Amino acid sequence: MKGKLKKKIAYTYFNYFNIRKLITNRYMDIMEVFKPDMYVTLCISNTNLDSVYSAIEKSVNISNRLFHSCLERHNKSETLKGSGVIAPIQGGYNVKERIRSAKYLAEYNDVLGFLFDGFFTDGSTVEDIPCDIVMPVITETMEYLPPDKMKIIFGAWTPALIIDFINSGIDMFDSTFPYLATENNCALIFDYNLKYKNNGIILSIPDNNSDKNREKLNIYEICLMDKMYFESFEPLKDGCTCLTCQKHTKAYIHHLLVSNEALGPILLTIHNLHYFYQFFKDIREVLFKNKHQQ
Repeated sequence: MKGKLKKKIAYTYFNYFNIRKLITNRYMDIMEVFKPDMYVTLCISNTNLDSVYSAIEKSVNISNRLFHSCLERHNKSETLKGSGVIAPIQGGYNVKERIRSAKYLAEYNDVLGFLFDGFFTDGSTVEDIPCDIVMPVITETMEYLPPDKMKIIFGAWTPALIIDFINSGIDMFDSTFPYLATENNCALIFDYNLKYKNNGIILSIPDNNSDKNREKLNIYEICLMDKMYFESFEPLKDGCTCLTCQKHTKAYIHHLLVSNEALGPILLTIHNLHYFYQFFKDIREVLFKNKHQQ
């Protein structure tokens, strides 16, 4: 029995090794076709607030092996010489596992940067993740990463949490937040003030929204499906320079959304992306101004 068990374990491991190698090679084949400026290596990131320790530990172990296999193939590839490798840090909300993942990946000096991954499995749940849960994971893990390497995080994090991430050392974000706003038939409208103080950016959002009568006040967005916009002949946001706000009104976009016209989400996407990018442009200007004042 013991001999059969050993053979079974060896056979299972051999199969796993071959499957991992096959998957890695296929993934790297795709990278060589696309020739991206940078890319994230294969990983297991299906962890969230409800994940048990065994699942978190497994995601770190497998992701580290996949990273090593991808990097090995990357370094042998002539096609990918101009591409940067992004190492994915796993570990869910377990600080110990996050640090273990970060320590392993930080040993490789030939990576372009690091991705904080594995915080959620459904992008829409990000907005409900409390700041006091995710921030300690980021700040404690950051201590084990090289300060000169790029740090990235994906997800529909709120503007307030984005500022906290930037102050903790995160450099790059994606556009999930405006995308989800559009999916919910909403337009980003939040006013904000940015200033640099005590080695960090401070964000304040004044409560001066003109739409005070709607049932649920959201400081970041308004829902254009609301009947109150049926006769609202004004742009989505006063002062916004996007094509949507320059050419169309809330009433028109409300009509398009209620009528299920494809143009409705398109106009919302134009506005939301423009507004979100403007937010980051203002952040960069604050940082740039502070850098030159020092």
